[in-house]
Amino acid sequence: MIFFDFFKWYYYTAPMEIVTIWRNFLAFSVDFFGVSYHLRTFFRPWHLLVVHFEEGSAVEKFFFNIASRIIGRVMGAIMRSGAILIGLLSFGAFFLAGIALELLWL
Repeated sequence: MIFFDFFKWYYYTAPMEIVTIWRNFLAFSVDFFGVSYHLRTFFRPWHLLVVHFEEGSAVEKFFFNIASRIIGRVMGAIMRSGAILIGLLSFGAFFLAGIALELLWL
């Protein structure tokens, strides 16, 4: 009976556990890089940095504040797109590695 138990483990139990571990790695890559958070807050200023201009006329202050907010939002979008890209690349690498491991196991 040990012979049949080995085949049950090798072809049923172990591949199911590999898939479970594989799903954990996929969830880790998305969670570690905060892909869903960065997608929700894509156009927020990076680290909520906002520069205030206090000197000059009201028109100068208005346009400087708008320009600083636009720059902050563009920097936030650039940095978040980098984090999203790295997270998706790691997700793809873990996905391909999981498929390769599953195929090599069988």
